[in-house]
Amino acid sequence: MTIFNTTKAEIRISGRPERVSVFFPYSPIFIEKIKAFEGRRWHPKEKFWSVPYSELRNLLTVFDGEKVEVDASVWLYELEKQYPYHI
Repeated sequence: MTIFNTTKAEIRISGRPERVSVFFPYSPIFIEKIKAFEGRRWHPKEKFWSVPYSELRNLLTVFDGEKVEVDASVWLYELEKQYPYHI
């Protein structure tokens, strides 16, 4: 899997507190892979899939070998979970 490549990624992953959003062009193979996730949702108006945040590592594994771009917000959220602090 290539993360933060200079070429345009086929799959983009961005984060929200409870779920990660997954964007990719229409592909029956990608759709089949994403449908394997429990709790996946298709957002028809915006045309993207989302899965529970807890599935992030599995998501990255399933799309191993594809050009994947993971938004920095996903990694920041991961760090905040590991190293919580209050100001």
